[in-house]
Amino acid sequence: MKRIIEGFSYSAELLKRFTCSGVAVGVAAMVMKKGETVFCDYSGYADLANRIPVGEDTIYRIFSMTKPVTVVALLKLYEQGYFRMFDPVSKFLPQFGETRYYHPNSFSGFEVRKSDIPLEIGHLFTMTAGLPYPVAKYPSCARYKEVDIPPYGGDFPMEKLLEELGAEPLSCAPGSRFLYGYGTDVLGGVLEAITGMRLGDFMRREIFEPLGMKDTGFYLNEEQASRLSGIYEKGEDGAWREAVSYMRPPLVRPSFESGGAGLYSTMQDYNIFAQMLLKGGSYEGARILGRNTVRFMSSNHLTPAQLAAHSTQKQRGYGYGLGVRVLTDPAQAGLNCLPGEFGWSGAAGTWFCVDPNFDMTALLMVQRIPGDSLELSLPFMAGIYANLD
Repeated sequence: MKRIIEGFSYSAELLKRFTCSGVAVGVAAMVMKKGETVFCDYSGYADLANRIPVGEDTIYRIFSMTKPVTVVALLKLYEQGYFRMFDPVSKFLPQFGETRYYHPNSFSGFEVRKSDIPLEIGHLFTMTAGLPYPVAKYPSCARYKEVDIPPYGGDFPMEKLLEELGAEPLSCAPGSRFLYGYGTDVLGGVLEAITGMRLGDFMRREIFEPLGMKDTGFYLNEEQASRLSGIYEKGEDGAWREAVSYMRPPLVRPSFESGGAGLYSTMQDYNIFAQMLLKGGSYEGARILGRNTVRFMSSNHLTPAQLAAHSTQKQRGYGYGLGVRVLTDPAQAGLNCLPGEFGWSGAAGTWFCVDPNFDMTALLMVQRIPGDSLELSLPFMAGIYANLD
């Protein structure tokens, strides 16, 4: 479904430049304004070895773009009164009964302290729970690496994940700073404890089926697997090769359905999800969340102190809501738009935004390691915003 309306032709040229210059093997992009597709184009290959081009039905590993979906699933339960943001996590997951954390110590590096406040549900939503991914340099990460917690889901039961995360002290006092990591995966455990359902089953019943997201899930059938894009990294010779370590068997339902990074999806499916958020929680008659809940999700929740830890080079100009970045300062972010844009990205470069200011959603889909979505999204969006009134 290629569509390039007047004024967006250079956006198509940009996609070609990405693939022809070796920035990516294949890339797809889509922009909708006021419910109309104003740009949709593809360049390069989903399967480099067999020269299969990227198309409208290509399936991608969306990694951390799973997080906003998990947040929406939990917010459905929030609206129904199953939990409050200030509830202790231990109310639902006894593995987190005692809240201990590592405190910096000038003599020994770190010491373990007992927290004055418990780990709360809200901390999981806002990445202030002190549960960083093991790529970070915090004392808890050594244990995470030792037990080999899979960051994208796999053969690692949810019960074991919660046991390991609950047993290790947090990397900071709960609520004290932004540390990107396993918080959304623990939210998946909270959902399973409340509903008695697998996370994927709940998502399918409450989100995917009502919205018609037929190609989104934690595993694929054989027909879907035939449309799965390869994921690529550059070897020492500079040539693209498959990034095998980032793959897991797509036909096998994982024991651990990672609420932080486990979903597969298409650009068309995820655009439906983005449109639902743009339209205040509903899409074509299917009400998923209330409008005020979406506003709550897409507002900055970080305090100035937490923002100080969040404002890295890649996130400058942004705060963080519930599972999404929230643009607070366009000048700092280097974007020719207005405050209020929100969205997220994935480890392989997938990226999306929702911008209520322009009644617009935009997506970029790519499969490369490292993802570095800003390398693609910033020049792409500079051109898109130049054509939006």
